[in-house]
Amino acid sequence: MRIHSGIAQALSAILLLVAFGAATASAAGEDPAPASSGQAAVSSAPAAGEARLLAVTTRGQAIMVELDQPIQNYKVMKLTNPERLAIDIPQARNGLSEKTIPLNLGGVSSARIGISGDRLRIVLDA
Repeated sequence: MRIHSGIAQALSAILLLVAFGAATASAAGEDPAPASSGQAAVSSAPAAGEARLLAVTTRGQAIMVELDQPIQNYKVMKLTNPERLAIDIPQARNGLSEKTIPLNLGGVSSARIGISGDRLRIVLDA
C-alpha cells in the first residue's frame, strides 16, 4: 500500500508541533485545543528532563503531535514494506494510555506509539 500525498501535509504539521509542542500553548496561558479524533488519556509521568507525549490528534487536514515541553532533536524517516513514516524523539516518553491512535486522515490510518531505550517512536501507518 502506498502512502497518499496527504502524508506530506501531515508531515509538515508534525514537524511544527514536535518542535514546539503543547509547551507553546502552556507558556501563553492557553489550553491546547481538544482533539477532533484519537486522543487517549494521559498516563504515567516521564523521568526528569524527558518530554512526555500528550496527544496525537487531527485538526482540519493536519496530524498534530503534542508534547509537554519543547524538544531539541527528532528524526523523521520513511520506512518501506509497508510504507509508513516514523518519527523518533530522543529523551521522550509516551504519556498516553493508548499505543495505537486511529487517525483516518490524508492516507494515514493510525499512529502507533512505542519506546525503545530513551527514544519515543511514532509510526504513521497508511
